[in-house]
Amino acid sequence: MNQPQPSVPGNEPGAGTAAYGRTQPSAGPYSGSEQPGPPMYPGGGQDDLYVLAGQPLGMPPLAHWGLRVLAAVIDGAISYVPNRVVYYALGRGNVGSLWGATVSLIIAVSLWYAVGTTGRTPGKRAVGIRLLREADGSVLGVGRAGGRGFLHLLDAICCGIGYLWPLWDGKRQTFADKIVHSVVVKA
Repeated sequence: MNQPQPSVPGNEPGAGTAAYGRTQPSAGPYSGSEQPGPPMYPGGGQDDLYVLAGQPLGMPPLAHWGLRVLAAVIDGAISYVPNRVVYYALGRGNVGSLWGATVSLIIAVSLWYAVGTTGRTPGKRAVGIRLLREADGSVLGVGRAGGRGFLHLLDAICCGIGYLWPLWDGKRQTFADKIVHSVVVKA
């Protein structure tokens, strides 16, 4: 005996089709107006789906090039001054150079850690900018921030054109930012 089965939404004959032969999504956890819109930062997100004119929706405004340069100068001074102090204190020879380079490396790693965990270095904090993931507005993480720092070598190739790229790029990214999918925003 075949008894008629109750109709369940999405299981009727022809479900999922609409006029003109186009298919529509069948009923799922979200139906109709309950579907989520673009994510608001920080939080979840999808790569570049909700980017209009270079500005991800819900993301703070992108930082302009001058703020980025000023932050880099401040962070550079934070690394350079201790290097020179150690270099001159230990003698201007090989020992001073080695220890000065060691101090600079320690400072660089600590700056990468800071930007990876908080999105800010002392220079970025001073000028009011922050480095975030492009997709969801979260911090990069230490590994990705360190990789971004290393990838700045690509920005320096060809007369530093990668450092100038944010001047005309829609997302104001350097080559390193494009590779690790990061943006610098006003905080």
